[in-house]
Amino acid sequence: MISRCPQLLRTLPAILHARASHWNTPFEAKPRGRDIYIVPKKTVPTHTVIWMHGLGDSAMGFLDFFDREDSLVPKSTKVVLLTAPEVPVSINNGMIMNSWFDQEIDNEGAFVAKKEDVVKSYKRVVKVIEEEASEYKQDYKKIVVGGFSQGCAMALYTGFTFEKTLGGVCGLSGFLFNFVELDEKKKEMPIFLYHGKMDDMVLYEPAMRNFSKLKEKGFNVEIHSEDYLGHGISDKEDHEVRKFFKKILICSFTLSINPYLEQKKKKKKKKK
Repeated sequence: MISRCPQLLRTLPAILHARASHWNTPFEAKPRGRDIYIVPKKTVPTHTVIWMHGLGDSAMGFLDFFDREDSLVPKSTKVVLLTAPEVPVSINNGMIMNSWFDQEIDNEGAFVAKKEDVVKSYKRVVKVIEEEASEYKQDYKKIVVGGFSQGCAMALYTGFTFEKTLGGVCGLSGFLFNFVELDEKKKEMPIFLYHGKMDDMVLYEPAMRNFSKLKEKGFNVEIHSEDYLGHGISDKEDHEVRKFFKKILICSFTLSINPYLEQKKKKKKKKK
């Protein structure tokens, strides 16, 4: 991931403009404060993916994953890349950096966070969710949240805490807060999790212990792991994430705009 750079964020509009003149992609990346909005050039968006980066990173760190010809998302998808606030981080000796919450490590090597910090960032994500849902007549299943590392933890918290059921959650190299309330009404919400077995930042075993709770309780979750992957994103992972987004963003859109397909199926069954 690309590390946070204050100079980079101050010149974000100029960087995106220069990038667009050299890269021909199906999307247009627009700055909004410290965030980046990636919108389809030739079609009206059918869904929005809200993505959160990891500790010390920024929205720029994931621009190349979404604003490219073979984007992780279908070409009809809008992507909102959020940048976390600048806060002191305990595990980095109080250094001020982009972080969704202050972060510490427990005796088992698992990351812990203060709930009040998480709730503060969550409220900001909710504001973006509401703004995007207004573009889809308050259809919250058109909104997907995702993220990497800290961003994964925030995405899972958002998916389970938000009062409406969202279209899905995608979490990479992250963890589940121990204070998340697993809402039984969200059992059908698609959840995708991917973790490297050699991750030395967010340790694999503690993360898997928490993720396994989701399977045990019957949530619609698919958990992937990769033997030699550390705290990063591999080509294999890139491929699996793209498959997940295609499944939940294209298939759900096809069903939503073609309700008569179900009626046709029922008529065929009656004829038989």
